[in-house]
Amino acid sequence: MLVNKSCKKVLDKLEIENVTKTKITAKERIEKKLVEPVAFREAVIKAFVHNDYSSEVSPVFEMFSNRIVITSYGGLVCRLREEDFFDCKSLARNREIMRVFNDIGLVEHIGSGMSRILNSYDKTIFKISPNFLVVTFNYVDPLYERVNDTVNEREKALMKLITQNNRITVDKLSKELNLSISTGKRLISQLKNRNLIKKEDSDKTGRWIINSDKN
Repeated sequence: MLVNKSCKKVLDKLEIENVTKTKITAKERIEKKLVEPVAFREAVIKAFVHNDYSSEVSPVFEMFSNRIVITSYGGLVCRLREEDFFDCKSLARNREIMRVFNDIGLVEHIGSGMSRILNSYDKTIFKISPNFLVVTFNYVDPLYERVNDTVNEREKALMKLITQNNRITVDKLSKELNLSISTGKRLISQLKNRNLIKKEDSDKTGRWIINSDKN
């Protein structure tokens, strides 16, 4: 099913873009993502599962300098009231998509995703109209600075694969990490830009080198 593949690609890309930022206080160093990752993931999945595809319109994901906006088409499912929606009650608009997402572990049960969103954000992030449902995630306090020297778990996994096989291809790296090739290339580019890895000789036949002094 193309919808679940599209959802995974969006989640992969947005996970990379959802960087960690930090704020140093007198007592401690506080680190936060641009947006709360669990709530954000659930909102992305919800957009795909409950979008009205009858008009051949897909969910839209927009990144701005201070926020991420998720827009799904169709508003609330017929007969679902706004108070029910915010009370974590739900009706499945696309039962087949819901079933597939449940089979691959993207959703657990109807209504669970909404409760995770409301655990971190209040209902003001939602804008509901008859035709659209818009969720706006404002970025973390601008006093936080981006953490450039932190290697996340996905980056560690990629670097481990390079250590095991320094001639591994981008296609193979992406497959091993369950990423799309474009996401794999983007992740590698980020590591190169931070001088954590480099490619010696040609891109096709050369070998990877990890700059251990930067790691």
